[in-house]
Amino acid sequence: MTHWELWRVRLALEDKDIATAKKALQRIDNLCMPLMLDYSLGSGLVWWAIEPMRTRALSQILSSGLADEEWLREQNTILQEKERLIPEVEKRMLLGHAACMMDMMDTLFEYTSHSSFLLVPEAWFLLGREGAILARCHCISGFADFPEKSAGIFTEKLVFGLQNIGTKHVPKMKVALRGARGLIEAELARQKTGSYPAVMDNLPDDPFTGKTLRYAVGDC
Repeated sequence: MTHWELWRVRLALEDKDIATAKKALQRIDNLCMPLMLDYSLGSGLVWWAIEPMRTRALSQILSSGLADEEWLREQNTILQEKERLIPEVEKRMLLGHAACMMDMMDTLFEYTSHSSFLLVPEAWFLLGREGAILARCHCISGFADFPEKSAGIFTEKLVFGLQNIGTKHVPKMKVALRGARGLIEAELARQKTGSYPAVMDNLPDDPFTGKTLRYAVGDC
């Protein structure tokens, strides 16, 4: 659906139809918002995929030079709000996936407690140890607090998937959002002065380097 909306933006801009392009961008937002509010790993992963596509559509609108100042400032506010929600989305993904792991362990315990677990006391220790570690996920406020080492098959799966999101996908998402904000600032400056400025000092920081996003006028 998001790919369809990207094409709608492109075709609308070819016809100089900014109203249709804005509506297509809004429909992408309509897809993003429920995903950002859902307590599941899957919804978070889909949002990670869709949001950069939205910023791509936004950059196409900015490149057209058809957007008005009021709409541009509104989009800047939306991007800042999305970035503000990233830690909350991370936590929801963590809680949702941890709950799934706990449910899997409950199911395993239910179907094996009267057979093999009675004969293998070490399995009871494994179940208790992993359950305690997974339960910690409900108290974690961010990926930096997640256990560095796993203690079994369930926590191994949880660590591998979620630490990858916290160290790779989150910074990439922040770059996409901040880059779009930088493009908006550049377009606002162009509308005010008639040309893009040679230097910009009001750009957000790059989450990978901690330095201001790089800006240059000319071919990319």
